[in-house]
Amino acid sequence: KEIERTDLDPNAYYNIKFYADYDLEDGTGIKREQLLLDTNFTTMPLASLGQLFWNTEAINIEQNKAEITIQLDEIKTDKRLIQIINQVQMQITDENGNEFETYELDVNQIKVNEAITISLQGLNSNTEYHYEIITTVKQGSVEETVNKEQTQTSFITRKKPAQVIIKNQFVTGDLIDFDVAVQDEDGSILLDY
Repeated sequence: KEIERTDLDPNAYYNIKFYADYDLEDGTGIKREQLLLDTNFTTMPLASLGQLFWNTEAINIEQNKAEITIQLDEIKTDKRLIQIINQVQMQITDENGNEFETYELDVNQIKVNEAITISLQGLNSNTEYHYEIITTVKQGSVEETVNKEQTQTSFITRKKPAQVIIKNQFVTGDLIDFDVAVQDEDGSILLDY
């Protein structure tokens, strides 16, 4: 019979003792609560399992929205580490380090290696956003954040196009007079040409 324990703390020392009742049928009778095994072992520290490798990509980037796809790289990541993932968050910050949003990702989807797509709305145009995946694993009663590597960590939203505004239009005979103003919030007009 196999006994499996999944609640052992990492980097800990354990002792296993196995007791049984048995009868060898040698005329000496039943032996009760006899020690059959007495052995020690240690569990591995979580750090020995390496780090998580994430394939991440920002796609469909527009002025005020974007999507980020996330998928765990099962080839590079130790499968034992994948099995003890407890929580995954993606934190998004703007170029000044201000938090934009934090998303809880579905751990079950991650464990079966499904790609996850996060849709971001309400972004500012022409702004660099950074995103980081924060993962905690739990082994026994110990929970800790795991090191990770991401294929992509930032993207820049598209610029708003410049708008030409005609003001104070005045027309008489052979004279057309008007004022032109250009609103170019994101500096999309190239002035070097």
